Amino acid sequence: MTENELKTLDFARAFFGEAHDSIHQERKYTYEPYRTHTEAVEALFATIYPNCLTGRIACFGHDYKEDVLTHKDCSAYYLETNRVLEFFGPDVDFVIDALTHKYTKEAYPDENRNWRKNQEAIRLGYYGASKLGEIIHSAKLCDFIDNTEGTAGIVQYDKKFVETYLKEKEFALRHLTQGHRLLQQRAWTSLNNGLAQL
Repeated sequence: MTENELKTLDFARAFFGEAHDSIHQERKYTYEPYRTHTEAVEALFATIYPNCLTGRIACFGHDYKEDVLTHKDCSAYYLETNRVLEFFGPDVDFVIDALTHKYTKEAYPDENRNWRKNQEAIRLGYYGASKLGEIIHSAKLCDFIDNTEGTAGIVQYDKKFVETYLKEKEFALRHLTQGHRLLQQRAWTSLNNGLAQL
Protein backbone atom coordinates (compact mmCIF):
# COMPACT_ATOMS: atom_id res chain seq x y z
CA MET A 1 0.00 0.00 0.00
CA THR A 2 1.08 3.57 -0.63
CA GLU A 3 1.59 6.06 2.17
CA ASN A 4 -1.67 7.80 1.27
CA GLU A 5 -3.57 4.50 1.32
CA LEU A 6 -2.18 3.68 4.75
CA LYS A 7 -3.26 7.11 5.99
CA THR A 8 -6.75 6.50 4.60
CA LEU A 9 -6.85 3.12 6.33
CA ASP A 10 -5.84 4.69 9.65
CA PHE A 11 -8.50 7.36 9.18
CA ALA A 12 -11.12 4.67 8.49
CA ARG A 13 -10.14 2.76 11.64
CA ALA A 14 -10.53 5.92 13.69
CA PHE A 15 -13.70 7.14 11.97
CA PHE A 16 -15.68 3.92 12.32
CA GLY A 17 -14.30 3.17 15.77
CA GLU A 18 -15.33 6.59 17.02
CA ALA A 19 -18.75 6.18 15.40
CA HIS A 20 -19.40 2.97 17.36
CA ASP A 21 -17.93 4.56 20.50
CA SER A 22 -20.29 7.53 20.08
CA ILE A 23 -23.30 5.30 20.79
CA HIS A 24 -21.44 3.46 23.56
CA GLN A 25 -21.75 0.19 21.67
CA GLU A 26 -20.23 -2.87 23.32
CA ARG A 27 -19.79 -6.52 22.42
CA LYS A 28 -22.71 -8.51 23.76
CA TYR A 29 -20.89 -11.01 25.95
CA THR A 30 -17.63 -9.37 26.99
CA TYR A 31 -18.71 -5.69 27.11
CA GLU A 32 -15.58 -4.70 25.22
CA PRO A 33 -15.87 -1.67 22.93
CA TYR A 34 -17.61 -2.81 19.77
CA ARG A 35 -14.73 -1.54 17.67
CA THR A 36 -12.75 -4.57 18.86
CA HIS A 37 -15.03 -6.68 16.66
CA THR A 38 -14.78 -4.51 13.53
CA GLU A 39 -11.01 -4.28 13.97
CA ALA A 40 -10.76 -8.06 14.35
CA VAL A 41 -12.77 -8.55 11.17
CA GLU A 42 -10.48 -6.16 9.30
CA ALA A 43 -7.36 -7.86 10.67
CA LEU A 44 -8.56 -11.25 9.44
CA PHE A 45 -9.49 -9.85 6.04
CA ALA A 46 -6.05 -8.25 5.77
CA THR A 47 -4.33 -11.62 6.16
CA ILE A 48 -5.87 -12.61 2.81
CA TYR A 49 -6.10 -9.22 1.09
CA PRO A 50 -3.36 -7.00 2.57
CA ASN A 51 -3.51 -4.54 -0.34
CA CYS A 52 -7.29 -4.35 -0.77
CA LEU A 53 -8.04 -0.89 0.58
CA THR A 54 -11.74 -1.02 -0.30
CA GLY A 55 -12.31 -4.29 1.54
CA ARG A 56 -10.26 -3.38 4.57
CA ILE A 57 -12.09 -0.08 5.02
CA ALA A 58 -15.44 -1.81 4.53
CA CYS A 59 -14.57 -4.31 7.25
CA PHE A 60 -14.04 -1.46 9.70
CA GLY A 61 -17.44 -0.09 8.67
CA HIS A 62 -19.44 -3.24 8.06
CA ASP A 63 -21.87 -2.55 10.94
CA TYR A 64 -21.84 1.25 10.71
CA LYS A 65 -25.05 1.76 8.75
CA GLU A 66 -26.84 -1.03 10.57
CA ASP A 67 -25.88 -0.12 14.15
CA VAL A 68 -24.73 3.49 14.28
CA LEU A 69 -27.06 5.21 11.81
CA THR A 70 -30.16 3.50 13.25
CA HIS A 71 -29.30 4.15 16.91
CA LYS A 72 -31.51 6.53 18.86
CA ASP A 73 -28.46 8.45 20.07
CA CYS A 74 -26.76 8.70 16.70
CA SER A 75 -25.11 12.07 16.23
CA ALA A 76 -26.48 14.41 13.58
CA TYR A 77 -22.94 14.54 12.19
CA TYR A 78 -23.30 10.99 10.87
CA LEU A 79 -26.85 11.49 9.65
CA GLU A 80 -26.66 14.82 7.83
CA THR A 81 -24.84 13.35 4.82
CA ASN A 82 -23.45 10.03 3.60
CA ARG A 83 -20.09 10.16 5.37
CA VAL A 84 -18.96 6.85 3.90
CA LEU A 85 -19.44 8.10 0.36
CA GLU A 86 -17.90 11.46 1.24
CA PHE A 87 -14.75 10.07 2.85
CA PHE A 88 -14.20 6.71 1.19
CA GLY A 89 -15.97 6.72 -2.17
CA PRO A 90 -18.65 4.70 -3.98
CA ASP A 91 -17.02 1.27 -3.87
CA VAL A 92 -16.65 1.27 -0.07
CA ASP A 93 -20.18 2.63 0.25
CA PHE A 94 -21.47 -0.15 -2.01
CA VAL A 95 -19.74 -2.89 -0.01
CA ILE A 96 -20.90 -1.55 3.36
CA ASP A 97 -24.45 -1.18 2.04
CA ALA A 98 -24.34 -4.78 0.81
CA LEU A 99 -23.22 -5.93 4.26
CA THR A 100 -26.02 -4.00 5.98
CA HIS A 101 -29.03 -6.10 6.94
CA LYS A 102 -32.16 -5.26 4.97
CA TYR A 103 -34.49 -7.99 6.30
CA THR A 104 -34.73 -6.59 9.80
CA LYS A 105 -37.50 -7.05 12.34
CA GLU A 106 -38.39 -3.38 11.96
CA ALA A 107 -38.74 -3.66 8.19
CA TYR A 108 -40.58 -7.01 8.28
CA PRO A 109 -42.42 -7.17 11.62
CA ASP A 110 -44.84 -9.87 10.45
CA GLU A 111 -42.12 -12.33 9.44
CA ASN A 112 -40.25 -14.62 11.81
CA ARG A 113 -36.53 -14.67 12.44
CA ASN A 114 -35.90 -17.76 10.33
CA TRP A 115 -37.51 -16.19 7.27
CA ARG A 116 -35.62 -12.93 7.74
CA LYS A 117 -32.25 -14.64 8.12
CA ASN A 118 -32.83 -16.86 5.11
CA GLN A 119 -33.82 -13.91 2.95
CA GLU A 120 -30.75 -12.03 4.13
CA ALA A 121 -28.50 -14.92 3.13
CA ILE A 122 -30.11 -15.14 -0.30
CA ARG A 123 -29.76 -11.38 -0.75
CA LEU A 124 -26.06 -11.54 0.08
CA GLY A 125 -25.65 -14.44 -2.29
CA TYR A 126 -26.82 -12.31 -5.20
CA TYR A 127 -24.00 -9.85 -4.56
CA GLY A 128 -21.53 -12.56 -5.50
CA ALA A 129 -22.19 -11.73 -9.15
CA SER A 130 -21.24 -8.06 -8.71
CA LYS A 131 -17.79 -6.68 -9.49
CA LEU A 132 -17.14 -6.45 -5.74
CA GLY A 133 -18.73 -9.81 -4.96
CA GLU A 134 -15.55 -11.48 -3.75
CA ILE A 135 -14.84 -8.62 -1.36
CA ILE A 136 -18.41 -8.61 -0.03
CA HIS A 137 -18.52 -12.36 0.53
CA SER A 138 -15.02 -12.46 2.03
CA ALA A 139 -15.80 -9.63 4.44
CA LYS A 140 -18.97 -11.41 5.54
CA LEU A 141 -17.02 -14.62 6.08
CA CYS A 142 -14.56 -12.73 8.30
CA ASP A 143 -17.49 -11.34 10.27
CA PHE A 144 -18.93 -14.82 10.73
CA ILE A 145 -15.58 -16.28 11.79
CA ASP A 146 -14.99 -13.61 14.44
CA ASN A 147 -18.54 -13.89 15.77
CA THR A 148 -18.18 -17.67 15.97
CA GLU A 149 -14.66 -18.37 17.16
CA GLY A 150 -13.36 -14.97 18.28
CA THR A 151 -12.61 -13.95 21.86
CA ALA A 152 -16.23 -12.84 22.25
CA GLY A 153 -17.66 -15.62 20.11
CA ILE A 154 -21.19 -16.92 20.40
CA VAL A 155 -20.07 -20.56 20.63
CA GLN A 156 -18.12 -19.80 23.79
CA TYR A 157 -20.60 -17.50 25.51
CA ASP A 158 -24.17 -18.31 24.48
CA LYS A 159 -24.99 -22.00 24.82
CA LYS A 160 -28.74 -21.38 24.58
CA PHE A 161 -28.65 -19.44 21.32
CA VAL A 162 -25.73 -21.13 19.60
CA GLU A 163 -27.73 -23.92 17.91
CA THR A 164 -30.07 -21.42 16.25
CA TYR A 165 -27.13 -19.22 15.29
CA LEU A 166 -25.12 -22.04 13.74
CA LYS A 167 -28.06 -23.32 11.70
CA GLU A 168 -28.61 -19.82 10.36
CA LYS A 169 -24.94 -19.52 9.47
CA GLU A 170 -24.92 -22.92 7.77
CA PHE A 171 -27.64 -21.66 5.43
CA ALA A 172 -25.78 -18.39 4.91
CA LEU A 173 -22.45 -20.06 4.11
CA ARG A 174 -24.08 -21.93 1.25
CA HIS A 175 -24.69 -18.55 -0.39
CA LEU A 176 -21.27 -16.97 0.26
CA THR A 177 -19.71 -18.85 -2.61
CA GLN A 178 -17.51 -16.06 -3.97
CA GLY A 179 -15.49 -15.48 -0.81
CA HIS A 180 -11.85 -16.46 -0.72
CA ARG A 181 -11.33 -20.22 -0.58
CA LEU A 182 -9.31 -20.09 2.64
CA LEU A 183 -11.98 -18.01 4.38
CA GLN A 184 -14.69 -20.38 3.21
CA GLN A 185 -12.73 -23.32 4.58
CA ARG A 186 -12.16 -21.62 7.93
CA ALA A 187 -15.80 -20.55 8.21
CA TRP A 188 -17.01 -24.12 7.57
CA THR A 189 -14.49 -25.44 10.10
CA SER A 190 -15.75 -22.92 12.67
CA LEU A 191 -19.30 -23.98 11.96
CA ASN A 192 -18.58 -27.69 12.21
CA ASN A 193 -16.54 -27.24 15.39
CA GLY A 194 -19.44 -25.34 16.91
CA LEU A 195 -21.98 -27.96 15.86
CA ALA A 196 -19.80 -30.67 17.37
CA GLN A 197 -20.08 -28.96 20.76
CA LEU A 198 -23.89 -29.02 20.82
